[in-house]
Amino acid sequence: MNKSIIILVFIFLSTLAFGQKFQKVIIENIDGSIKTGFLNGKSLSDSKEIKFKTTEDSKVEPILKSSVKSIDFYSANGKIYHIDNILLTNEKKTKTTSEWMLKLISGYYDLFIIANYSFDKEGNLTLSTNYLVGKDLPEFYYFIKKPTEKFADIFALYSPSPTYFGLHKILKDNVIKFMSDDKTLVDKVEKKKLSTKNIEQIVKEYNEFKKSNGAE
Repeated sequence: MNKSIIILVFIFLSTLAFGQKFQKVIIENIDGSIKTGFLNGKSLSDSKEIKFKTTEDSKVEPILKSSVKSIDFYSANGKIYHIDNILLTNEKKTKTTSEWMLKLISGYYDLFIIANYSFDKEGNLTLSTNYLVGKDLPEFYYFIKKPTEKFADIFALYSPSPTYFGLHKILKDNVIKFMSDDKTLVDKVEKKKLSTKNIEQIVKEYNEFKKSNGAE
């Protein structure tokens, strides 16, 4: 992944915002152990540790970010938001970092997004756009990763701004790079029948294509 993308990820991750102080979670650690309790969502913006409680009234227990594989956040109505601790690296693999990413799709390729996450008082998650330093163009970053792979790759950027140019080329280049065996899908993207407004649909269609051809 491009070094400049990693730098941009660092910049906007520092602005992560969570509205609710503590909410119900299930944490899966790297070693396979499970913790059930309550998490201070704001602590996800900390690069080293998260703040956890086994009960709402217990003392805060810091947990090292490096020990966590994933976190499931539960809203009051039982909706689950799955956030993984995902590894990123630059193209030469000389620098590695891990970032919290919301999983959108599971399959041959898992699809993730990095954005500003905020929870309301019921624990419902809202995604908001990020802003580059010195610019006024909002953007979402999407990553893909096979379940068996160690690192995630940048797949697409989306912005609601009509003046943010070049995003379709990024998407098209990566569809060709990662999904070239699905000629029909590539053709749809090249002809802009599917665009950056259809990122989830593109990954779903490709996952279905692989499944129909015997790949899980």
